[in-house]
Amino acid sequence: MAPKSPSTSHRRLARMPEPHLRVPRWYLAFAVAAVVGISVLLVASAGAEQKGSRAVPRQRRAVALILADQLDWSSAPSSLEAFAKGELSLHSAGSAIQEVDGFLTVGKGRRAQGLGPLTTVTRATNISPTYKIPDWKRIVSHDAAHHYGGKLGAFGTALQRSGRTWRFITQDPDSVLAIADETGTVRHASWGNASNVHAAVLSGVDIVIANASSPADVPGLVQAAAGRCTLVASVSSPLGFTHLGVFAASPECGLGQGGLFSFSTRQPPFLALIDVAPTLFDRAGLAPQHTMIGQPARRSGSVTMEQLAAEDLRAHRTLAAHDDFAWFFVGATSIAAALMFLLRRLPLVVMAAVAALPVSSFLIMTVHWWSRGSLFGLLTCALMAAAIGSAAALALRNRPTRCFAAIAAFTVAVLIGDGVLGGTLELDAPFGNSPTIAGRFDGIGNVAFGFSMGAALVACALALHYWKRRALPWVVIACAGFALAGAPALGDKVGLVPVWIPAAGVLIASSGAGRIRLKWVLILAGIVLVVLGCFAVYDLTRESTTQSHLGRWLSSGDTLDTVRRKATSMVQSFKSEPTRFLLPLPLLVFLRDWRILTSTVWLRSLCLALATAMILGSLLEDSGIAVGAAVLTASWPAVAWFADSERRAAMGHQPGPSSGDPVSLQG
Repeated sequence: MAPKSPSTSHRRLARMPEPHLRVPRWYLAFAVAAVVGISVLLVASAGAEQKGSRAVPRQRRAVALILADQLDWSSAPSSLEAFAKGELSLHSAGSAIQEVDGFLTVGKGRRAQGLGPLTTVTRATNISPTYKIPDWKRIVSHDAAHHYGGKLGAFGTALQRSGRTWRFITQDPDSVLAIADETGTVRHASWGNASNVHAAVLSGVDIVIANASSPADVPGLVQAAAGRCTLVASVSSPLGFTHLGVFAASPECGLGQGGLFSFSTRQPPFLALIDVAPTLFDRAGLAPQHTMIGQPARRSGSVTMEQLAAEDLRAHRTLAAHDDFAWFFVGATSIAAALMFLLRRLPLVVMAAVAALPVSSFLIMTVHWWSRGSLFGLLTCALMAAAIGSAAALALRNRPTRCFAAIAAFTVAVLIGDGVLGGTLELDAPFGNSPTIAGRFDGIGNVAFGFSMGAALVACALALHYWKRRALPWVVIACAGFALAGAPALGDKVGLVPVWIPAAGVLIASSGAGRIRLKWVLILAGIVLVVLGCFAVYDLTRESTTQSHLGRWLSSGDTLDTVRRKATSMVQSFKSEPTRFLLPLPLLVFLRDWRILTSTVWLRSLCLALATAMILGSLLEDSGIAVGAAVLTASWPAVAWFADSERRAAMGHQPGPSSGDPVSLQG
C-alpha cells in the first residue's frame, strides 16, 4: 500500500479529535485562593512581627568616615582585619562609571552619575564656607536623566541640619561632591591630610569625613581617627570598577569584628555604595533620610580579609566570563538547531544535553572554575550538561516524554529552589546575580527566571499531555507554587507574577482546544492584580529595613523614575545583549514545523504559553530580550523533538526513540 502524502497526513492530523480537556472552575478558584490565602498569612505574620518589634534607640557617637579611591581588599591595609568587614558594590548609574560618580552616589544615597572629572578648585586654595560647585544645576539635570530618583547633595544637607559639628578634609578636588548640599554649596571643607584629621578628632569635632586619594593614604587616616567609630569605604576600585570595594567599621562602631551586610543587598557580606551615608547616620545617632534608599550596615557571620579578597576575585572573573558563556550558549544552541533543521532529528541524548545547558550554567558554581579561567568553566558546563542529559536519557530508557519532563523539572527545582533559599548558586553565576553590577544580590535573577519559566511550561505541558485530566490539579498547584516563589519573603521576584501567571494560565486554559478565549485573558489579568496587591500589602507592612525591592519601590516616591529606567534598560537590551542571538535558529526550526505545531493541540497550547512568556518577559523585565531568549533556550529542544515525532507519526512512520512511551505522541 502506498504511503500517504505528507499533505494528506497533515490534513488528517488536523482533523483528528483529541480528548477535550476542560479546566474546572474549582481548580482555578483553588489556585487563586491558595495564592491569596498564603499571601494574607504572610501579611498577618509581617504585621505581628512589626508590632512586636521595638525600635532600638540610636546611640550618639563621634564618627570618622574615610572615603578611599582605588581601594579593594587585595590592597587594603592589614589593620582593617580587626574591623567589621564587608564587600562594597561600587556600581552607580549608567555604564561609563567614574570616580565622581562614587562621590555623588555617597552624597545622594542613591545611584548617581556626574559629568566627568571636574577638578573644580585649585589644590593650593582653601575652600571658603560658601564655596559653590560650578555647573551644579547641569550636574543635577544630567543625573536626573538616569531616573534613579532622590536628590543630589542629600548627605551634605543632612549634615548641615543635624546640629552636630562636622568637617571634611581632602586632597582631591572632586571629592567635595560627596558633601555638597542640595544647592551645590560646600561647607566645612578644607585641604589636609592625616595630621589635619587627627587635629579635628582631638578638637572634638563630632563627624570627620576624609578622602584617601590612594590606598597608601588609608593606614595613616585610620590611625589619625583611632579611638572613635571609624568607617572606611571605597568610592572606586582598580581596573575600571570591575572589582568590589572595601567597607569596614572599627570595633568602636559596635558592629563587632566579623562580617557586614545591609538590607539593600540582603546577602552577606555585601553592601552597596548607597549604604555608606545611612551607616554613618546610624552609627552617629542621626535620623535616617527618607530620600536615601540605602540601609545601615548590620552584622553577619565571621569573615576574613583573605576570604573577601577571594570573593572579589571570583566576582571579577565571573563577570568577565559573562560574554564568553553567552557566546558559548549562542554557538551550542545554533549548531544544534541548524543540525535539527537539516537532519530533522538528533539523538535523544544530544537534545537532552542541550536542554540541560541552562541548569548546568548554575550548577558549575559548585566547583571553583573561575580560578582556572573561562575555558575551564565552559568545558565544565558542557560536561555537566552532557552528564545530566545522558543520565536522563539512559535512566528513563530513551522515553522522550519522561526524559524531557525530568530535565525540565530538575531545572525548575534547582533554579527556583536556590532562589527561594537565598540564591547561593545564582551569586556570581555567568547568567546569575553579579554583585559588581549590583542589579540584585539574592533571590531569583532575570535570566534564571527565564530558564525556569521555559522549563516549567515544558514540564506542565508534558504532564497534561501524558496524564490528561489526572494531571490537571497537580499542574494548577505547581503553577500556583511557582507564582508564590516571587513573593518578597521567598524568591523576591515580583516581576515573575505578571509574566508567569498569564503564561501558565494560557497553557492551562488552552490545553483542551489549543486556543485561549477573551474571558480567560480577563480572568488572568484579574489574578495578576490580586496577587500583586497581596504581595505589595505584605511587603509594605514589614519594617523598612527588611522590605524587598517591591516595598522599597512603592515607598520610595520615585515609582515613575523606576519605570522609566527599567523601560530604557529593556530597550537597550535589544541592541546590546549577546543572548539575543539565541533566538534566530531555534525559531527557524519552529517555522519549519509550523504546520505540525499549529495542528497538534498540545503543542499549539505549549507554543502559545511560550510565546506569552517570551513576549511579556522581554517587555516587562529590565533585562529585556535576555529573558525571552532564556525561555526559548530552555524549551526549544523538547518542542523541536516532539514536533518531529508528531510529523513522523502523521506520515505513518514509527516515532523512533519515543515509541517506548506508554502513551502515544498523538494523545
